[in-house]
Amino acid sequence: MAFSSPDSRRRRVRRAVIGVVAVGVLAFGAAFAFFALRGGDAPAPPSLAPAPAGTPEAEQAEAPGGTRLWTPGQGSFVGYRVREEFARIGMVDAVGRTGEVTGSVTGTASG
Repeated sequence: MAFSSPDSRRRRVRRAVIGVVAVGVLAFGAAFAFFALRGGDAPAPPSLAPAPAGTPEAEQAEAPGGTRLWTPGQGSFVGYRVREEFARIGMVDAVGRTGEVTGSVTGTASG
């Protein structure tokens, strides 16, 4: 039966530790590359267009007496857009949106 010397055991332990560290560094690098290089998935900023004449949205916006009522129409959404520096690599847009919009806003024109 052959016994290994203390030096050979230390070398095996050292190689195992170096292997675990190398695998960890590679995993971290792969995750970093995945998040850093996958940009471009933020939707374009929305643009506003006037409501077509004869639609409920157009009629609500033109209520007499200076009072206006707005309600979300078909395709409405609410969201946010934040421009941030990502891991010192560059600027990215963080965007969140939802179409689950309900409610109304009433206002009066002044002036």
